[in-house]
Amino acid sequence: MVSYQLGHSDISTTANLYDKFVPEHFKVGFEAAIKERKELVEWLKGGYFE
Repeated sequence: MVSYQLGHSDISTTANLYDKFVPEHFKVGFEAAIKERKELVEWLKGGYFE
């Protein structure tokens, strides 16, 4: 959501810029969430709704 609101085309941009502000206990599942989001975006761009 933060990535979208900031206009970053890739969530890793947001992660790289703001990583230092995220407490360690929130980072536990961060990489998995990035991977899941990328897979969802790729699926949506695959023309599922067209």
